[in-house]
Amino acid sequence: MRATLIHLVESYSARDKLLGFPEIDVLAALCKESGATCTTHYVDSVVDAEAALRDIMEGHRDGRWGSQKDAPILHVSSHGTLSGLELGDGELLPWSRFSHALGELGYFAEGLGLCLSTCRGLMAAKMAQQVDLPFDWLVCTADDVRPMQANRGFRRFYLALLAGKNYHDALVDLKGESGQDWLWVNLRDARTATKDGPHEA
Repeated sequence: MRATLIHLVESYSARDKLLGFPEIDVLAALCKESGATCTTHYVDSVVDAEAALRDIMEGHRDGRWGSQKDAPILHVSSHGTLSGLELGDGELLPWSRFSHALGELGYFAEGLGLCLSTCRGLMAAKMAQQVDLPFDWLVCTADDVRPMQANRGFRRFYLALLAGKNYHDALVDLKGESGQDWLWVNLRDARTATKDGPHEA
C-alpha cells in the first residue's frame, strides 16, 4: 500500500539541531514531492508533545486529514532512553505517558503505523502489553540509534513507501542504508481494545 498520510513529530535540542540530527524537514520534502499529505510538529516539552498528538487525533476525528482508510503513519524523531523519550528541553516523556498520550488516535485512523526514530524504541512495544496502544504496527530498534544514519535510513524507507513498495521492502531499505537493525513489530494482536472504540477497563 502506498503511503499517503504521514504525521511527523520531532523534538531536539538547539545543539542537536546544529549537529544535523533533525530529519523531518527532509521527510516533509519527500512527501511534498510525491503528493502525499504530511503534517509537521516541532515540540520542545512534554506539554508540546501531548498537544501535538492531541491535534493529530482531533484532525482524524474531525476528518481534517481526509479518509481514515489512508493507513497513516506517525513518525517520531527524538532521543530515547529505557525510560522514555528525551525531549528538546531535556524533559523526559515516559513510555507509559507517551502511550497514554496517543489516546484514541488509533480509533480514528484505521491501519495506523508508528515509526520511532529514537534509541530504545522497542520499549514502546512493551507498553502494548499494559495499555491499549492504538497502532497496528511499529518500526523501532532495541538499541542505540546513530542519528545521521537513521536520517539516511528513514529517507530511503519513506522513498520506498511513497513509491508504492510494501513495508517489508521498505524495511530492508531502512536497514541497508542506516546499517542498523530496525525491527517491525505487529501490535494488532497485542491490543485489547476493539475497532469499535476505546477500551474501557
